[in-house]
Amino acid sequence: MNDIKNIAILLIIFSFSGVKAATFQENLKACDAGNGLGCFNLGLAYSLGEGVKQDYSKANSYYTKACDAGDGSGCFILGNAYSSGKGVKQDYSKANSYYTKACDAGDGGGCFNLGVAYYSGKGVKQSNLKAKEFFGKACDLGSDKGCENYTIINKL
Repeated sequence: MNDIKNIAILLIIFSFSGVKAATFQENLKACDAGNGLGCFNLGLAYSLGEGVKQDYSKANSYYTKACDAGDGSGCFILGNAYSSGKGVKQDYSKANSYYTKACDAGDGGGCFNLGVAYYSGKGVKQSNLKAKEFFGKACDLGSDKGCENYTIINKL
C-alpha cells in the first residue's frame, strides 16, 4: 500500500513538473550546475521510467543531489525511499533525517511523516509532543492530513 501511495505522489508531482523525455538533457545540464529542481526532475524520470529505463538506485542518487541543493521534495522522496526500502536499504533513522531536511525546507509531507514517525516511534524515540509539533508544522504548510492528525493528537 505504501508503494502505491509513493507512486501516486510521484505521478502527481511528475504531472506538475512538466518533465518530458525531450527536456531530459536540459534537466541533466541544470542538475550538473547544482539546480535542485533539475536533479529532482531526473529522479522522477528514473523513478517512473519516463524516457529512461526505470532505475530506483539512479533515481535516489538524483534525489540526493536535489536534496543537497535544498529541494525539499527531493528530501521527502528520499525519506520515502529509506522508509520503504525502495532502491536503498530500509533505514527508518535515515528516512527521518531526510524528512527533517524536507520539513526544514518547507515540505509539509516531510513534516507530516516526521509526525507519524514520532507518534509510532519508528526510527525515533516515541513522543506525542514531538508528533504534535510536526503535525502542526505540516498543517501550517497546507497538509490536510497534518491538520487532521494535529486535531486528533490534541484530544489524547
